[in-house]
Amino acid sequence: MADDRRLSMESQKVDAEGTVWDFSQSGRADRCPMYRSYGDTLVAEIYSGCRQWYGLRNDSAFYMGEETRFYKAVPETPIQTSAFGNPLLLGREDCGTRGVYCRTFALGQDGSYESLYPVRGHLILAEGNAVSAEAVTERRSFTEWLVSDSLPDGLKKTRETVRTRWFVAGDTLPVALQITENVLHNGRKVSSVTSAFIVPASEIAMNEESLREAVQDALDNARISLSGSMVRIEGDFPADVNLTLHISDIAGSRFYHEPLGATLNGGLWEIPLPALPPGQYILTVSAGTPSNRKITVSI
Repeated sequence: MADDRRLSMESQKVDAEGTVWDFSQSGRADRCPMYRSYGDTLVAEIYSGCRQWYGLRNDSAFYMGEETRFYKAVPETPIQTSAFGNPLLLGREDCGTRGVYCRTFALGQDGSYESLYPVRGHLILAEGNAVSAEAVTERRSFTEWLVSDSLPDGLKKTRETVRTRWFVAGDTLPVALQITENVLHNGRKVSSVTSAFIVPASEIAMNEESLREAVQDALDNARISLSGSMVRIEGDFPADVNLTLHISDIAGSRFYHEPLGATLNGGLWEIPLPALPPGQYILTVSAGTPSNRKITVSI
C-alpha cells in the first residue's frame, strides 16, 4: 500500500461525468482531504472532520462506515464498492447504517449506495501537461435520523453524497477527489456544496507504462485535419511528446516522412504540406506507441 497522501491543492469544480478533467486552476487548500493506509487491508479518507473507512481484501473493497468527533455509523453489512478495488464490484443496493450521536442519540442512515463503472480519461494538470487517469464515482442517498428517550419522534434529514476519485496507473491511492454534498427536503434540493482537490502536479509520477498509455489515448483522440496545404494535429498530449508525420499514396509509395519534434503549444502541431500531385493520400501520425493514426485526404 502506498504511503499516506494529502490532496493539498484545491481546484474549481470539474465535470466528473466527462473524460477530460481540468484541474489546472488549482491553489493551495486551507483544509484538504487525506488518505491514511493501515497495512494492506484498511484505508481511511479524512475530510472536514469526517473519516470514511474502506476495507480491502484481495481484489475486493468494502465501504465500512464513517465517524466524526460527534458520531459513528457502521453499515449493517459491509457494502461492496469499486471505489478502491475491482471495477466489477459496481451496482446499487439498499443499505442502512446504525450508530450513536453524542453518546445520547441513536443514529441511523437508511437509503442506497451506488458504485459506478470506472471511466478512463485525462487529468489536465497544467496547459500542455495531461496524464491518463481513471475516475470512479460512488453515490450515497439516505435519510438520516436521530432518536432518544427525550426526543422519541426524532429528527430527520435527507442527504446525497457523491464522491469521485481519480487514480493513475501503478498507484493504489487517489490523486484527486471531488465531493458533492446535497441536502434535500421533500425531494427538493435545499443546499449543495462541491469541493475538488488534487495532489501537487509534481507528486503525480508517470511511470513508463502509464506515460505510454497517456500518449496512446491522446493520439487515439487527437483531432487531425487538412486545411488547404496545412496539416493540423491537436490533442491533449503529455508534455514533450514527439510525433512523426508520414504521407503516402493509396498504393503505399512514400512521399513525405518527417519527425515533428515536441510540441511547444499545448498539444498543437501545424505542418505545411510539400508540393504533391493531385490525388488521394494517407496521412499517418505516429508517437512511438503500439498504434498509429491514419486519415485519408484528397489533394
